[in-house]
Amino acid sequence: MKSAIILAGGMGTRLKSVISDVPKPMAPVQGRPFLEILMTYWRKQGIEHFILSVGHLAHIIQDHFGDRWQDCQISYSVETEPLGTGGGILQACSLLSSDEPTIALNGDTFFAVNLDRLFEFHLQNKADITLSVFSSVDTERYMGLITDQFHKITALNINTQTQTCLVNGGVYALNPAFMKTIAKKANTAQSWENECLPQFLATNKRLFTQTYSANFIDIGVPADYAKVQEFNFSNMV
Repeated sequence: MKSAIILAGGMGTRLKSVISDVPKPMAPVQGRPFLEILMTYWRKQGIEHFILSVGHLAHIIQDHFGDRWQDCQISYSVETEPLGTGGGILQACSLLSSDEPTIALNGDTFFAVNLDRLFEFHLQNKADITLSVFSSVDTERYMGLITDQFHKITALNINTQTQTCLVNGGVYALNPAFMKTIAKKANTAQSWENECLPQFLATNKRLFTQTYSANFIDIGVPADYAKVQEFNFSNMV
């Protein structure tokens, strides 16, 4: 069964001026919760089991999706206290029931990644984690990185405003066996981008990237949330 972990527990501090009564992933986009748009896309990519990492106003998400949605199984990894992106992913990994690769993604971004292509690359390279990336100069907002000729990551958190580089698109293919081992040792708040990934890299874990030119959408700030209301999702979801 193909599974996806979606981080949906953030408080959406930057969006409070626009949305304050629902979790950020449930912000309405073109008449639907953004999280529903995300899940529709990934269901069409073959996901059968969603693990929703929830915390702030969790009951709103649980009441909306229940334990089944569009023939998909829904599980909830509930944070009793904020765990950050890293703690959220690690806790959610304890609910994985299959040894096949899974994906983890942010609940406030949309990146049209081809799941079969991502998993094929991930397995061919025997990766622990494969990051879906795109090209950008905005490495203040997005995590920049450097890879070798085999697309293996050699450096993270690269900042440059003068040239284009690869940046993290927030969709990750995960090796469940590796993640479950790590998850047993972690129950504290931590950042996936700023703590977990650099630690994995420093300890020689196999971190790879696959580059996509697909649309990347981030609803995390009011200006971009306004733009996404006009985005054409019709060919994707």
